[in-house]
Amino acid sequence: LSLRRQRQMCIRDRNVSKDIRSSDVTDNVSAVSALPVVRKKLVSIQRKIADNQDSVVEGRDIGTVVFPNADVKFFIVADTLVRAKRRQLDLKRLGEDKTIDSLIKEIRDRDNYDSQRKISPLTKAVDAIEVNTTNTTIDEQVNFMVNKVKLLIKEKKINMSEAVQEKTVEQTSDNKSEASVEQVKKAPTDKNEKINKNNDEDETTRKPDIDYLSSELFKKDD
Repeated sequence: LSLRRQRQMCIRDRNVSKDIRSSDVTDNVSAVSALPVVRKKLVSIQRKIADNQDSVVEGRDIGTVVFPNADVKFFIVADTLVRAKRRQLDLKRLGEDKTIDSLIKEIRDRDNYDSQRKISPLTKAVDAIEVNTTNTTIDEQVNFMVNKVKLLIKEKKINMSEAVQEKTVEQTSDNKSEASVEQVKKAPTDKNEKINKNNDEDETTRKPDIDYLSSELFKKDD
């Protein structure tokens, strides 16, 4: 399995980009993708493809299971009739022809099946941005999402910058407090050292408190 720059999906060097869009695949994809062993392997492959690089990944459990910590998530919705018409155009390009009514039923059945499966159900992530594409062109949809991503990245950088500034202020404040405490600790220590130094002086060099040679001591009382 490999992806090529020309947006081609290949399996063992065979280009299957069109095959995976055919009815034979889409009619059975929900049942197969619901198998635990398949889901586990797919999640592993998808994460490996997007590992250490910016990626745009599409799927029914991308924002909830495969990449729950993605920087930006979009949950794309559209009116069922519009989705059926778009699907009909896709199939015509592949040489298939289906009625709108049959496609509407297929879409609803698949949505219902995927939403109720036990493993990795189709559901909107709490932090996903819902985008209704019913009345927008593909270019309008892409422009909206690109601009939204740019805005969110800008806001994230601002928030990170503010957080760094707050952290710097906190560290500066803590350093001042530590310096004050250190000075208070050193003050009594210096005093004690001075007292101890006086106590350690030689008794022969210390001046007595009373001058025993003073004539005042030998004066007779009247």
